[in-house]
Amino acid sequence: MEQVLMRNTQRWVAPQAAWLRVQAGTLWITRSGDPEDHVLARGERLAVAAGDDLVLQAWRLNVPAVWDWQPEPEPASARYRLRRALPSWAWAACARA
Repeated sequence: MEQVLMRNTQRWVAPQAAWLRVQAGTLWITRSGDPEDHVLARGERLAVAAGDDLVLQAWRLNVPAVWDWQPEPEPASARYRLRRALPSWAWAACARA
């Protein structure tokens, strides 16, 4: 488990497909290539693909957020990559038009 304080952001590159889960507090997650930020409360989780580049920090000043991750089989992350790639492709197509 990692403990993250608001004044300390942490960069984490997922070594493999996984579930990132909040153990305590509220966690603010920014993922490279993802147009949305994610705010997760205790018990909530986020699917990450191998190689995802994340910036993590606690949502509230001086209230730590505790998180951990569990490896996930590759098929779930493959579905996630496709789901993430489709909106990116659509935005790129609009930009080219």
